[in-house]
Amino acid sequence: MKIRDIEVFQVSWAAEDRPEQRSAWVRIHGDDGFSGVGEASPMQGGLASLGIIERNLAPALIGEDPLDHTVLLDTLLHTFAKLGPEGALTGALAALDIALWDLKGKLFDQPIYKLIGGAWQGSHRSGLGLLHLGRRLRGDEQSCRPERRKGPGLH
Repeated sequence: MKIRDIEVFQVSWAAEDRPEQRSAWVRIHGDDGFSGVGEASPMQGGLASLGIIERNLAPALIGEDPLDHTVLLDTLLHTFAKLGPEGALTGALAALDIALWDLKGKLFDQPIYKLIGGAWQGSHRSGLGLLHLGRRLRGDEQSCRPERRKGPGLH
């Protein structure tokens, strides 16, 4: 399999969202019909990361084997490090990394945790930790409930 195309796009969560409020995504298409999706940096709608992917990184990946995942990302990092080893470039590489893992999971019909070495336990309790999932703590509140939002239907 070879990478056929790389698509960048944004997802609005509300009709009034401005571009800098949207989520930034990348989709890697393989020549065999499989595709993988990854989310880019949310800073300013990921516009800088999406621009770097579209103009700089994607052309270097077309025709490459997505199973050479680590080699591809390492080569991109070293080739484009002068764009800045932090910030937008890191967000762009992270989105491609997630999309390549998603693509491999679909290709091998396996969950990602299996591909990276397996699960340590059968179940995991989830907590909010520092993630407030779109809600801000007010006053002395000690906890909050996450808002349920309908996502873009991505796998």
